Amino acid sequence: MPLFLCYMFYFLIFFSGLFLLGYKLGWSIFQYDELRLLQILITSIIFIVLFFKTKLNLNLKNICFFLLFFVIIFFQLYDFGIYQYQDFMLIIIIVMIPFYLGIELNQYNKTQYLNHSLLFLIICSALPVLFITLSIKDFFRDGIWYSWQMNAGNIRIFDSVIVPIIFLAIYLKSINYKYISYIYPCIVFLLTLGLWFDGARAALLSVLMGLVVIFIFSKQHRKLILGTAAVILFSFAVYHLTYYFYNQIQDVEKSLNVIRTSSSGRWELWSYVYQKWIEQPWKGVGANFLATTDYPLNHLHNFYLKLIFEWGVLGFIFLCWIFYQLMKVLTSNDVHVALKAGICAVAVDAFFSGNLVYPASQISIVLLLGLAFSQYKPDLQVARQTKYLSKFVILLWFGLFMYILGNYFLQDLLCLQCGSHAELMAPGFWYYGKAEHLIHHSLIP
Repeated sequence: MPLFLCYMFYFLIFFSGLFLLGYKLGWSIFQYDELRLLQILITSIIFIVLFFKTKLNLNLKNICFFLLFFVIIFFQLYDFGIYQYQDFMLIIIIVMIPFYLGIELNQYNKTQYLNHSLLFLIICSALPVLFITLSIKDFFRDGIWYSWQMNAGNIRIFDSVIVPIIFLAIYLKSINYKYISYIYPCIVFLLTLGLWFDGARAALLSVLMGLVVIFIFSKQHRKLILGTAAVILFSFAVYHLTYYFYNQIQDVEKSLNVIRTSSSGRWELWSYVYQKWIEQPWKGVGANFLATTDYPLNHLHNFYLKLIFEWGVLGFIFLCWIFYQLMKVLTSNDVHVALKAGICAVAVDAFFSGNLVYPASQISIVLLLGLAFSQYKPDLQVARQTKYLSKFVILLWFGLFMYILGNYFLQDLLCLQCGSHAELMAPGFWYYGKAEHLIHHSLIP
């Protein structure tokens, strides 16, 4: 097993830990932009490693799909602008990283180090929630809820990061990983307490659906799920009592922020893009469409509608391919049920959030997907030896990736102490979603 794999997997863990604890390397002035740059760099390295990998045999169906997809995209490049290249780069990232991790982790036999690193990530995600006590204190004093998160930016980014991490914690507990046994209830309590106080309805619904999946399909782990549900109810009780005592002390009727009847603008957003999409349903409205408009949001908060509305038929085909790949994992007896439940939870969250747009949540999701795909064992008796075809496909996509990188993103990679800036700070590909490129910090107002 090449040592490089250890570095690659642990790099992803390390970068996620930095984000959760509020640190950054200093490459960019914003954590969000720095993580995006690191994703681009890591993906380019992955392409190189895959090309020189001796044992690389892609499924013949996947080879045909990627060849067809490449040809269609190649003839559309002339019509792309910078926002379309941003979105296309995002899609390449979320496909290549879990694909690579799935291949390499399948050959990695030092599972104890893998579990140690996952525990590190889980602890990093729980530590910031301890500062929620300070927010509660200020809430009683000022009546204002101050952000307790150690990372800057939109609180929904952290909420989407947490969803797959909760199921990684359940996974470690269910395989009897001894180091998590005593802190598991505390971990679940802190993570879900943060979600309650953030009013993260989509994330909480996603976690609930994942727990239901485990409860239904695994009798062996029902006791664990019931215990986990009890801890979540306890965290809700703390959340509810905080508002109750505040109302008693201040003599007001402040309702729980998680109890909101509106769609938080989602329905209006989806309706707006739908009206544009029906004008050209085959082609779609264009990737990263909202960044080209004056709409106050920069992505659809729905990954499925994003692919269909923005990419048209091509996006629908890609979405079908994603479902096909996930169904192979979800129906496999070799993949642990907690990882399957985590995939279902991420899929639910993707219907309401930007979890597959934000770089931090992307990293936590690809770690979960990579681990799940590494446990999937296809039928070797019907596998075809496609070594040279596989390398040819990787070479084609690597060439396309490097073309986009060199012509549209190299200036961002080479820009030190830079950040994004636009008229609206709504995260998309960059921290300021409507930004085309990063600019030096001295030029940011």
